[in-house]
Amino acid sequence: MFKIKEFEKIYTLLNLNEKKRAQEILISLRTRLALHPDYLFLMSLYLKEDKRYYLSIDSSLLSIKIDNDFEFLKKRNFTKSSDELVKQRYLLLIDLFKEINIPELLQLTNFTLESNDHLKFIKHINQIMPGIRLKLK
Repeated sequence: MFKIKEFEKIYTLLNLNEKKRAQEILISLRTRLALHPDYLFLMSLYLKEDKRYYLSIDSSLLSIKIDNDFEFLKKRNFTKSSDELVKQRYLLLIDLFKEINIPELLQLTNFTLESNDHLKFIKHINQIMPGIRLKLK
């Protein structure tokens, strides 16, 4: 699912509820990969497990935005995430929006997961949450 070996390890640790070890690896990768879309997804998973839901949402949304900004990915020498990881991001957002009871965003996220219209999702998020923004061309 992940193209970077360390990311796979973090994902496994989070699934095993070994948050402390996962956090250590996330910290060690931060300087090089903090804006990598898969890193942000893993950070979002970590934050969700730590019950910091709003920060988790921010990380997930930024992960989606970066993964759809091809110029940014190219500039940083990052590759686009696998389709499975993209799906996992939306499923995570669905869980988070259920947890904090935001039906409008839950519905939008479900629709985006089904329609695969990521740019429409990003445009809507930029309108309602202007604090999390990357320039998309």
